[in-house]
Amino acid sequence: MMFLRLEAAGSVFVVFRPVAEAPVLGLASRTSPPLWTHDPTLESDNFAISVWVKPDMEMGIPQVGGGPGVSASSGMIGPTFAVYPSPGENYDTNHATCGLAVGRNGVALYERGAGGPVPVAVARLPLAGWTHVAVVYRDGVGAVYVSGRRVCQGEKSGRRVHSGPAPETGRTVRKGPYRPLDTPMDFMGQMTSLELIGGAVDDTRIQELAAAGLPGPEGPPAFEPSAGANPGLLFWEEGEYKVGDKPLIVSGIPEPILIPGPWTVTFPPNLGAPPRIALPELKSLHRHELDGVKYFSGTATYLTRFQVAADATAGGRRLYLDLGRVEVIADVKVNGRAAGNLWKFPYRAEITALVHPGENALEIEVTNLWPNRLIGDEQQPAEYEYAGVTGGIKAIPEWYAQGKPKPPGARVGFATWKWYSKDDPLLESGLLGPVKLRTAIRRDV
Repeated sequence: MMFLRLEAAGSVFVVFRPVAEAPVLGLASRTSPPLWTHDPTLESDNFAISVWVKPDMEMGIPQVGGGPGVSASSGMIGPTFAVYPSPGENYDTNHATCGLAVGRNGVALYERGAGGPVPVAVARLPLAGWTHVAVVYRDGVGAVYVSGRRVCQGEKSGRRVHSGPAPETGRTVRKGPYRPLDTPMDFMGQMTSLELIGGAVDDTRIQELAAAGLPGPEGPPAFEPSAGANPGLLFWEEGEYKVGDKPLIVSGIPEPILIPGPWTVTFPPNLGAPPRIALPELKSLHRHELDGVKYFSGTATYLTRFQVAADATAGGRRLYLDLGRVEVIADVKVNGRAAGNLWKFPYRAEITALVHPGENALEIEVTNLWPNRLIGDEQQPAEYEYAGVTGGIKAIPEWYAQGKPKPPGARVGFATWKWYSKDDPLLESGLLGPVKLRTAIRRDV
């Protein structure tokens, strides 16, 4: 028997051969006590659920009181649930659980008793990049807050509303006009872990959660299998472990070191951005005050320097560069040498062989997506005529047909189809971080 650990968005090839000559890696475990966790099913009628979301698509905005498939918008997909409600009447008669759907064009609060999820409050509004969203129930009445502001509120249903999933009963409960969504639409985008707050939560508390800012992404696990010809484990945290039935003590792993900047960011010519800007700290380019940066699409290069201690790689320690969050692809160089291309979580690369004691140069090329530039161009007067609000160009310009460069103008880009309007929300863009230097220790097993 073997175990495979897949990271978020990860995939592997599994190759079966007649004879496995390598030794079998035993099951590893940590002997430290487990972390205490709270049971969310205990909270009802007065609670809050806090989460940061980055939706990637628009969704169909439902009508209050309608079923999940009843849509009052032209969203390409149905509601995408950040919190999907289970049958509330598995608790008892006249009970419900709450759910939350989020898209780039709005939010919807659901309650589910015995039938399918029913929307009880909706708000149509643009969500640009990472956004704080909270569900707040006070005396059984639910409301949704976006960036600390209440955007919609339901009415008291007379049912007891729970924050967490209902217990499994082994029975199927079907009442009401709507079928349960046996295969709900997964959330299309990224989200942090849900935070449950028990009791009545006031507006000030929600505003504080939003003002606290986006939390950093989760770090690596305490240990994980290590790539290489010989089986081994990569340890990210000190502690007492067991590999099979053998104890193992891991020590000498320092805390991660933040690489704070400041950062110099350079941009290629003729794409609307200035040649370079200075960032005291990392933030999404779409939040920058300069329009040329705010609407930039292409490859931006981030430059800074960081220190490495003389004994950083002593005792078999390995150094890794962790970029935190990236939108969307990064090419990393340390001291002018390639460290790798990172395109999914975790945005992490080993740099043990690339660093030296003292000051080291870091260069990160980050390529984002095209929509921000197209939305930025929509702030300028139209250069060509398109069919409708969204649609194809009515006539191909001569320069395009002849394969020549686009003539200079207020708009930077050109597309034969109008995909966006000037009021569409921008995408998160560039290197978000936090960028950290992490240390791990490998042990052969």
